[in-house]
Amino acid sequence: MPLEPHVKRLLDMLAAGKNEISRLSPQAMRQAVEKLAQLVDAKNVPVGSIDNREIPGPVCGLPVRIYTPLLNVAGSLPALIYFHGGTCVFCSIETHDGLCRLLANESG
Repeated sequence: MPLEPHVKRLLDMLAAGKNEISRLSPQAMRQAVEKLAQLVDAKNVPVGSIDNREIPGPVCGLPVRIYTPLLNVAGSLPALIYFHGGTCVFCSIETHDGLCRLLANESG
C-alpha cells in the first residue's frame, strides 16, 4: 500500500536532512524545527478554548497552555500533560500547538 503523498514528502524531507542535523547550530536547528512544524501544523484545528498561563519555576515562570476540547460536555475534565521534546532549545510551545489541539479534541 503506497504512503499518503503528504506523509511521503515529509519522510523524504526528514531523510534528506538527517546527516546534516548534527552540524547545525542551536539557532539553525530551531529554525529548521519551526519550518517543519509549519509544514505539518494543525493550528487550524478548532478547540473549545486555549488558556495561556505561567507557573512558578526554579528560576523564572514557565509558560503553560491549557487546551479544552471542542466538545466539552463534562464540564470538569481530567488532565493530560504533554511535555514537548527538543530540550526547550529546538522546540517550543508554539511548535507543538497543532499536536496539542489534536490531543485535546481526540482525548476528549
